[in-house]
Amino acid sequence: MDKKQNSLNGKKSTYERKTEQLLYARKGIALRMEALEEKLTLLRALRDMEPQEKSLVACREKPMKETCNDLIYLLPEAADTVAKMVYQTKCALARERLAANQIDNAVNALRDDPYFSILQLKYAEGMPEEEIAYQIHCDPSTVRRNKNRLLKRLAVIFFGIAVMETAG
Repeated sequence: MDKKQNSLNGKKSTYERKTEQLLYARKGIALRMEALEEKLTLLRALRDMEPQEKSLVACREKPMKETCNDLIYLLPEAADTVAKMVYQTKCALARERLAANQIDNAVNALRDDPYFSILQLKYAEGMPEEEIAYQIHCDPSTVRRNKNRLLKRLAVIFFGIAVMETAG
């Protein structure tokens, strides 16, 4: 079965599935940015410590996980590692902000659509389609149809012409 038939049969394209993944990931990206901001604050405080205080602190170069728990109190040779971790954390935060901004800008481009609230209710609040239908006073099939239509529009915004090329 070709991709055009999949679309006609109600099956989502790869781009529509990826678009849904991005929408669902937005909340997690926000949490990740908060954690990175907190880590950066701690690292900057560590970097700005007086030299005698720094002798009490060290950082793992390869943390077990990306949290503020990367700071440990053991070794005196921490200054270069702290500077490196500040840089790496800034880079990670910039990537997360870019992703969040791209998602927000794409979603905001559809704000004038009469069924825009479906995106917010479904992907930001995690509401099932039946509840969305009840909330906006329409049939669940209307929710599904318009959600899929909005996903297709978002997929074009996220992935460009490649979406159209695979549509048949």
